[in-house]
Amino acid sequence: MKLDDLVAEESIAEPAPALAEPVAIESEPSASMADVSDARRMFLRNPGVNLLAGVVGGGHLLLSCLALAMLTLSPGPGGLFVGHALALTLAPAVFGSLLLALRGRFPVALAGPDPSATLCVFLLLAAVSSDLSGRVPPAVLAATCFAALPAAAFVSGALGGLLSRLRFADRVRFLPGEVLGGMIAGFGLLLVKAWVPVLAATDPALAALHALPLDEFLPGLGRTVSAWGPTVGFGLALFAIRLATRSLLWPLLLAVFALGLWNLLALHSGLVPDWTAPAAALAASQRSLPAMLDLDSALRLLEPGLFQSVDWTALVSRTDYFAAVAAVVILPSLVRTPILESVSACDAQPDAQMRTLGAATILSGATGGLPCSLSLSGSLSLRLLGANGPLAGLAAALTCFAAWMYGGPLLRHVPLFIPLGALLATALAMPVSWLLGDARNPLSRKEDLRAAWASCLLVALFGPVLGVFVTLGLGAMLSLSRAVSGGGVRLAQSGDVFHSNVDRSPMEKRVLREQGGRILVLRLHGYLFLGTLYGVLRMVQNSLRTQPLRFVLLDFGAVTGLGSSAAIGFRRLESLAAAQGMHIYFTSVPLELEQHLEGLGYHMDDQAGVCRVALNLDYAMEFCEDALLSEAGLLERHTESLEGLLLAGFPEPDLVPLLLKCLERVEAPRNAVMIRQGDASDCMYFLESGRVRVELALPGGRLLRLKKMGPGTVFGEMGLYTNAPRSASVIASEPCVAFRLSAERFALVQRKVPQLAAAVNRFVVGLLAERVAEENAKNRAAQL
Repeated sequence: MKLDDLVAEESIAEPAPALAEPVAIESEPSASMADVSDARRMFLRNPGVNLLAGVVGGGHLLLSCLALAMLTLSPGPGGLFVGHALALTLAPAVFGSLLLALRGRFPVALAGPDPSATLCVFLLLAAVSSDLSGRVPPAVLAATCFAALPAAAFVSGALGGLLSRLRFADRVRFLPGEVLGGMIAGFGLLLVKAWVPVLAATDPALAALHALPLDEFLPGLGRTVSAWGPTVGFGLALFAIRLATRSLLWPLLLAVFALGLWNLLALHSGLVPDWTAPAAALAASQRSLPAMLDLDSALRLLEPGLFQSVDWTALVSRTDYFAAVAAVVILPSLVRTPILESVSACDAQPDAQMRTLGAATILSGATGGLPCSLSLSGSLSLRLLGANGPLAGLAAALTCFAAWMYGGPLLRHVPLFIPLGALLATALAMPVSWLLGDARNPLSRKEDLRAAWASCLLVALFGPVLGVFVTLGLGAMLSLSRAVSGGGVRLAQSGDVFHSNVDRSPMEKRVLREQGGRILVLRLHGYLFLGTLYGVLRMVQNSLRTQPLRFVLLDFGAVTGLGSSAAIGFRRLESLAAAQGMHIYFTSVPLELEQHLEGLGYHMDDQAGVCRVALNLDYAMEFCEDALLSEAGLLERHTESLEGLLLAGFPEPDLVPLLLKCLERVEAPRNAVMIRQGDASDCMYFLESGRVRVELALPGGRLLRLKKMGPGTVFGEMGLYTNAPRSASVIASEPCVAFRLSAERFALVQRKVPQLAAAVNRFVVGLLAERVAEENAKNRAAQL
């Protein structure tokens, strides 16, 4: 499972919730309440379903642990661990899943040995063995290799805990996901390469194939098909099922079916009819697993005298390998955490999660086990099975623990082709799922994919040390190159201060001043990483703590690009909006980014989803304001007279009836030009009903909408005070009724009723002052 599988995984894992009543943002509980909650939440939320799903998840972990334990069969120092190989891989599964269930932030999560990290540990053992081979006695070599394994776990766990204190998880969110995915794909190719000698070590006939000349190799391969055929066939079938279903249930059922069929044929091989004899003979020819759960062998590693023989200098000289192991243990878990956060719609606090996994890794190392990582596929699959509480993780941990303690006698009933085939399926899935994921991700950039391919090939060709550190270097360079100009939220504005270019009546303006705080406008800029969008998420959550929000407008006018992992951030925002009853608008989206957003399911013409795309910030702001005014009952078609509309804002309300006697009623049909740009200025209008738009004609025949006006507003007022031509056109957007005050009539009012003329002047001055204040606020915002 890779970072870029989120788009597909989330649609499978759990549908986004429908809009509901806003819910409170969770705060940190007190210590006593947290203890009670932790004790009770374990058995809440369908304990039977969680228990059953946890047992199935534990079975899947056990199959994965069996597969990775096969690496000890390869020639080299891994053979020292064959006696307790399964204990090495079960330890991180037990401690990781247990601690995530008891102390983790996710409702459902599994952990276990990561294939990349496991392979990296065995490559470390091979490097140490190569350094000491022929230079030290066999006992020293064995002791040093025994010490290297827990040392790798201790270093990884301690480094993870230290980095969590430095808030390292927030930094990882700025790394391109493709580059890290390419690194994992490279380890998958290395795992395929390591699988070949493991398979050859299980049968002398296969081991002899590599010495044959090319013209004899293919016939020899055909003669040994009974040795490798079941393994390859089972592995390819398991691989195909994993890609097709993305569920742990069907692969586990396939393994159980193969296990039962093999035991049945082996048990009755002498009793089956003749037509089934070849199949029975084939089953009988397959050897079962060697003893891999010898607890006495594992306990002998803890004898004090063993560590006195360790060549610690040899381990220190391989610091580069220990660092590579730590990187491969820590980074994948940090990359998977935001994906689970998005699917689970919860804030897992990745740094705290990293400390939990670090503690599990140290406990695993204390028992001689491998490092521990978060299992994304296992965690998502538990949710598919209906698990929704930590009891599922606890049941999976106990299932693995039971296998650890009591599974030894059962291993002789497991044929080698099942774990070997599972190892092949795991190795193939790592690069293939990465390729499919990045090819499907609409946010992947060409330069990121090129860097990912470079990372994949470096790991596959030159090994983990060079590959891992070059990968980190490539990711850091790409991130820095995009972060030079900065990125994130340039300006945050509230709808009670910032408004659309729509002139509202005094009553509507008052409602927007009172309710506009439910609109949050965030102007974004620069390159948006996953970490950037998490900052946006925290800003929205902080705003929700002070007042409920109805709309969040994200303006992309100054955004230069999106990282591939930004999809996770958008899903988190969408989940938060659905839970809080909000709508999110993406505004002023450049064409290239609009295509990326369409790939994520956000379309310009979609008005049904929680997240929507609007042409620009002004149109989106107008829509949100109209929604708030509609809730207040002010947006229905106005039947109020102009007298009633003017009473709320006219300086001398007693003079309004006299003013109306000076006005001329005008009816304008839809699209009628009430004021034409360039004409002489000779009147002003008071709008009683309908809506008009103010348009500016630009060179080339283009039109720019400057403003929109509704009932109770005034336009053309400068015609009473200047002789300048009209600067813009005013067009009726719908049938309108307005009242016209001509310049000649106003001059007469000034002579005959100076008190009314002074009130009109004060009214116009107030309108102009409001408009100037709004324009100044917008100009200041544009300059920030």
